[in-house]
Amino acid sequence: GALLGLDVPVLFTCFGAKERQGENLMLRHLFRAKVLVDFLENPLRPHPGDDPSRHVRKPGLSVAIDQIEQDSEVRLCNAVVWWARGTEHSAEELKEVVEVKGLQLLKELAQDFAQRGAYKGWLEALTSGGRELGTLALENFAAALEHPQLAQAFSKMFKRISDAIVSFIQRHGQHPHARLCIERLVFARVRTSLGVDADDTIMLELVQQTVEEQFGAVFSA
Repeated sequence: GALLGLDVPVLFTCFGAKERQGENLMLRHLFRAKVLVDFLENPLRPHPGDDPSRHVRKPGLSVAIDQIEQDSEVRLCNAVVWWARGTEHSAEELKEVVEVKGLQLLKELAQDFAQRGAYKGWLEALTSGGRELGTLALENFAAALEHPQLAQAFSKMFKRISDAIVSFIQRHGQHPHARLCIERLVFARVRTSLGVDADDTIMLELVQQTVEEQFGAVFSA
């Protein structure tokens, strides 16, 4: 948003078809970027037989994560490039996109990805990934768990998810989304147990009590 607001030529790049779709959705449709040069194949992209990664396709990812999130795109060299300059939005409209609409779209995408099975990679990232990947996984889980039906579905995997979150905290330290995810999972379990008509105050008290009893030592460490 800030780059488009400067009204200067900006080069955008994509690793492959998946990122191209994402940039088309976010930057062209939501942010209304003014396209100078449409999507083009990067003349320096790897060709069949090339090995720009020197035998390492995805640095920083564990073998387990790589197996879960398999794709054929070599993610070390941008395959697609395009140029844009400015946006069709007014300054006020751009501000709303950055602060509200963009965040809402990212949340909805995370929820959609969760339903498609992306949570498996998030779990592996929390369990064995670095801090950056684990933080992204926590953010995605937090967004997905805002959806009541998804929260209820994930609550059936409570131990698996909570164990992964605890593993992240033990290796990388505290993160505000960690407790938030646990609380949303516990709330879904409590709501299922007491019923949707239960008093919110009572449910929230039970959530806080349960989180303190089961995870107090983890979150206070």
